Amino acid sequence: MTSSQVPLLPDTPDVISQRTKWKYNGSSRPAFAEPTPAGCESVWDFPRPPRIEPVTSVIAVYLGDRLIAQTHNGVRVVETAGA
Repeated sequence: MTSSQVPLLPDTPDVISQRTKWKYNGSSRPAFAEPTPAGCESVWDFPRPPRIEPVTSVIAVYLGDRLIAQTHNGVRVVETAGA
């Protein structure tokens, strides 16, 4: 299992039951969602439940102009918006 396949919650009957109530799970967008410009991502296209993805670029965090954190092994969590 890769990091992008790590479930955030176990698939218990209660969790599965709650997931069936999700209106938006990345397979469709609400009418009010704006179109996504080319080269951009939309939160409405992300999955639910969340997916963890490795980040191949360098991630740097600055406070003002001071570098306070940097990694070459970052991850991002993507999940569709709730409505």
